[in-house]
Amino acid sequence: MTSQGRNTKAEILINEFIKDLDRTAIKIDNLLNEIKESKISFASTKSELTYLINSVQDLSLIIRGGGSTKSILTRLALVENSIENIYKYINKDYFNEIELVKKVAILEQKIETILGYVNDRTKDAEILKISEADKIGKWKFYATIITGIFTLLGSVAAVVVSLL
Repeated sequence: MTSQGRNTKAEILINEFIKDLDRTAIKIDNLLNEIKESKISFASTKSELTYLINSVQDLSLIIRGGGSTKSILTRLALVENSIENIYKYINKDYFNEIELVKKVAILEQKIETILGYVNDRTKDAEILKISEADKIGKWKFYATIITGIFTLLGSVAAVVVSLL
């Protein structure tokens, strides 16, 4: 091998080494850029995560009642209890209403029975009044007839006495 062949091979080898070195430098530069972008993304993710943690802590304070006397969970339990009491009260009124309707129906039946009894008694009283009126009318009729008979007898007696 000649020195010129070696030089050419060495130059080719050096050129290839330089090209590989340039490619490596580009790759390292790209990697550095990606690392910088990752740092920026990581920083924004970290700030968003910090904001999220603060929001969760604030929400936790609100739920546990950090600044107030009672927590929201306690208040929610009280509201649920109140709703259950209202439900029981409405059901109680509903069942009381059903009982009241039953009692009113029974009372209406009793009133109808009493009215029937009163109507029967009123009819009996009217019949008694009619029969009493009939009795009074009969006695008046009998008195009139008896008076007429006595008048007739008196007239007959007067005619007989005048003829004698």
